[in-house]
Amino acid sequence: MSDTLLGNITVEEVPAPVVEKRSAIATIGKVTTRAIANGYVQVAVPLSYPENGKERSFTARWNVRPEWFTTQFSEQVKAGDIEPDVQYRINFSGLTRGIFKATGLTGALDFARLEGLKVGFATRVRKDDDGEQREDIGRFYPPERGKKVATTPATANQPSEL
Repeated sequence: MSDTLLGNITVEEVPAPVVEKRSAIATIGKVTTRAIANGYVQVAVPLSYPENGKERSFTARWNVRPEWFTTQFSEQVKAGDIEPDVQYRINFSGLTRGIFKATGLTGALDFARLEGLKVGFATRVRKDDDGEQREDIGRFYPPERGKKVATTPATANQPSEL
């Protein structure tokens, strides 16, 4: 062992994080995007919401391809000329379209339009390749559907009414 300012605990002694599903009505912050590997762009949507009298936050992240945002690509999908992959169906048709629909916005898929709007969201628990659990965005829903929604971690997919 080397000299250290910190203790000498082992990896095995550190408890794994406890991850639970949650469902809440949140205010959307400033959405950011950044280029990542293999031609994808990561979308990061900061969500802030009250929980047990405290302000909490969660950042929903998912990956999209720039070509998905073109009329030509959309027309090819509709015509059946392109078979969309799983990433397209989950991240574009599901999450990207879903957040705009849930906030009531129509027209351009411009993420800058989302800042300050309310949206309901639900997370899911996923396991990484090494078996570690992590929380991931599951879906968005209209905030009026979640009126009086419990903001403690939810155990069901649907918001639970109080």
